[in-house]
Amino acid sequence: MNSIRQSPPLDKWVKKLVNIFLLLMIVELVVGGGGRFFEIGPVTLRMLFYFLAIPLSVVLIWLKQRVDRQVFYWILAYSVVLLVGTIVGIVNGNPLDLIIEDLKPLIFFYVLPFFSITINNRKQLDSVIAVIQRSSLFLGFSYIMLILFILTGIINFNAFYTLMEPYGEVLFRGGQLFFYKGFLFLCVGFFFTFHPGKINKFFSLVLFVAIVLTLTRGFILMTILVTIFHLVFLYRNKIVSFLVLMGLVAAILIAIPFYLEGLGDRAESDAIRVTQFQEVIDKTNPINFFIGDGFGKGIPIRPIHMEISFLEIFSKQGVLGILFWLILFVVISYKFLIIYKSKKNVNYLAPFYLSVTFVYLQSMTNPFLNNPIGMSIVLISLVVFQIKDLAPESHIKD
Repeated sequence: MNSIRQSPPLDKWVKKLVNIFLLLMIVELVVGGGGRFFEIGPVTLRMLFYFLAIPLSVVLIWLKQRVDRQVFYWILAYSVVLLVGTIVGIVNGNPLDLIIEDLKPLIFFYVLPFFSITINNRKQLDSVIAVIQRSSLFLGFSYIMLILFILTGIINFNAFYTLMEPYGEVLFRGGQLFFYKGFLFLCVGFFFTFHPGKINKFFSLVLFVAIVLTLTRGFILMTILVTIFHLVFLYRNKIVSFLVLMGLVAAILIAIPFYLEGLGDRAESDAIRVTQFQEVIDKTNPINFFIGDGFGKGIPIRPIHMEISFLEIFSKQGVLGILFWLILFVVISYKFLIIYKSKKNVNYLAPFYLSVTFVYLQSMTNPFLNNPIGMSIVLISLVVFQIKDLAPESHIKD
C-alpha cells in the first residue's frame, strides 16, 4: 500500500458515518477519563468504540482505503514488543489474569490504522482539532463551575464525594478540590487554543486556570515548560512571546501562596514514587534489563500498575520497551522538524507536537503514555504528520 496513492472515494453516507464515529471516539477519549463513567456491566463505552474501530478498519482496508505503509511497520514492531513481553511473562510464571490486565490498555495502539484511514486530509483534521478544542473546553469550564458550586455550597461536597468515589475516576485533594483522570486533556486543549485572537486567549486562559486548580504540580510545570518551548522555538512573533512569558511568570508568582496552601503535604506521594524506582532497580539483572520481567509482574509496592509510565515499561519490557517508545518520539519529532523547516502549516500542526512532548514529559512521573488517555494523542499526531496535503513531499516518502 503506497503511502502517497489516493484512496477510491467512499459513498457519501458511509464516509459521513465513519467520520461521526471517529469524532465521537475522540470526544469520549477527551472527556471520558479512564472510561469508567460510561459503562454497562463490564463493558465501557471506550471498549465498545475500540472493538468497533478494529473491524471497521478491516472493512475500510478491504474497500481499498489508503493506509500508510509506515503504519503497518509500527504495528508490526509494536506487536513484536508486546509478544516478547507476553512470552517472558508466561515463561516467568506470571499470573495469566495479571498478564491480561497489563495488555488491556496497551492494545489500544491497534487503533492506529483506523486513525490513519479516517484522518487523511485537512478537512477531516479540522474536525478533529475542533473536537479536541471544544471537548477540552467543556472539561475546563465544567471543572471550574463544579469547584465554584462546591465552594459556594450549591453542591454538597460530601454528596459529590459519595457519588464519585465508586467510579475510581476522581482523586480528592486540597480539601474540596479534586483530580480527574481525564485532566491530561486540559493541558492538550491548552496547546490547541494557544493561538492569536481574543477568543483563543480567553479559552487558553480558562484552561490554564483549570490546570492550576487541579493542584497537579506536573501538569502546571510541564504546561509552562512546553509553552515556553513553543514561544522560544516555534512562535515567530518575539514581542508577543516575551509578553506572554512575562504574564506566565507573573501568574506563577501570584498563584504560589494559594497553590502551596491547597496542595498540602505531597511527601508521601513523592516517597511512593522513590520507593517504586528503588524496587525496580533492586530487582534488575543483566537479563531483565533488556527484556524486563514480562507482563503480569509488578513490584511489592505496586503489584499491578505503577505511577510512572516509563518505570513500568522498563520493569515489564526492559530496554526493548523503552526503545520502542523513544524511537516513536524521535520519529514524530523528525516529522515535525521537516514541517518546521518547510515553514508549511507549522502553527497549524504545532499543537500536536506540543501535546506529544507534554505526554512524554508527564509520563516520567505519571501513568499516561502506556494507556489510552495519553496514547491516543500520540497516535493521532503520528498520523497527522503523515497527511499528504499538509506536509512537504519529502516528508511522506516511504
